[in-house]
Amino acid sequence: MSHLDELRSAADGVLADHLPDDAEPPAGLDRAAWDSLAGHGFTGLNAGVGIGGGGGTLADAAEVVEAAALVAVPAGEALFLAVPLLDLAGIKLPDGVLTAAAVAGGRIDAEGVHGEIRDVPWLASSDTVIVLSETGADAQVSVLAVEDFREHVEVVRDLAGQERGNAVLTGVAPAVSAPLPSGAWRRWFDERGALVRAVQIAAGMQSLVDQTTRHVQEREQFGRPLAALQAVQQRLAGIASHAVLTRVAARSALVRVQDGTGDASLAVATAKAEASHLVAPVCAAAHQLHGAIGFTREHRLGAITNRLWTWRDDHGGERVWWTRAGAAAQAAGTGAWALLAGV
Repeated sequence: MSHLDELRSAADGVLADHLPDDAEPPAGLDRAAWDSLAGHGFTGLNAGVGIGGGGGTLADAAEVVEAAALVAVPAGEALFLAVPLLDLAGIKLPDGVLTAAAVAGGRIDAEGVHGEIRDVPWLASSDTVIVLSETGADAQVSVLAVEDFREHVEVVRDLAGQERGNAVLTGVAPAVSAPLPSGAWRRWFDERGALVRAVQIAAGMQSLVDQTTRHVQEREQFGRPLAALQAVQQRLAGIASHAVLTRVAARSALVRVQDGTGDASLAVATAKAEASHLVAPVCAAAHQLHGAIGFTREHRLGAITNRLWTWRDDHGGERVWWTRAGAAAQAAGTGAWALLAGV
C-alpha cells in the first residue's frame, strides 16, 4: 500500500460517519467533520512546515479532497486554494474553518480590502476566508475574519442545498496580508479551482459507480438481480469507464501542476472540460439504473448527482475550458498530432 493509499484510508476513516445517507440538503457546515480533519492534520496537510502545515504535496491533499467530496466542509477550497496562497505569501496557517475567494474589481488601501466576492463555498459558516486581490500588476493575499463582515454575506444554495456566499467588501481590515510576486494570479486561481472540481467530480463519479453497483446487485427483476441483465451490465460499464477517464485526466493535470512539467494549463483545461462534459451521461445512466427511487430525497443517489451537477459549472463549465484548452493548444505551436501524441 502506497502512502497515498494510506492517506486516503485514514481520511475515509475520519469521515465515515459524516457522509450523507440521503439527498436532503445538509443542515449546515459539518464543523465536527472539519474538526476531525484538523485534529488529524489534514486541513493543513500540504502547507509548508514553516507556516504551520504538514509539508505534504498537492497529491497528498487530493486524497483528502476526494474523501471529503460528499461531506459538508470546504476541504477543496482550503487545500487547493487557501493553503497554497498562504504558502506562497508566507502567511501562517490560521485556526478554524478556511475557505477562499478571489476579489472581482478589488483593491487594498489603508481601510482594508474592497471588492466583491461571489459564490464562495461555506463563506458565512467559515471562520476565515483567504482572499486573492489583484490591482494592475500587483497581487496580494489577505486573511479576513468572516466575523468582521458576516452580517453582510448573502447566503445562497447550490443544487445540493449546500451553502454559498456573496459579499461586497468595503474596507474589511485583514488580520494579515502579504504581496505575491508578479504573475497571472487570477488565472492561477481559476485553474486551481477548476482542478479541484475535476478531482471532486472524479470522486463523486466513483461514489456513483459504487452506489449503482450495489443497487443493481441487490435489486431483483424478472426473478434475478438487475446486474444479471446484459443491458444493465453495459450501462454500468459505461459509468465506470467514464469515472476512470475523469480520474485519470484529473490526476494527470494534478501531477503537471505539482511538478511543473509539461503544459499544466492545457492539462487542467482538458481535465475540467472532460469532467464537466461527462457529468450528464454518468448521472443520467445512474438515475436510469436506479429507477424512480433514485429521484427521492430519501435515497442517497441525489446527494451525489446534485453535487456533480453543481461542480460541473463551478469555475466554468465545459465550453469555457474547451475554449481555454484550444487556446493553450494553439499557443503551444507544435501541431495537433505532436500535442496529442506527446512527441
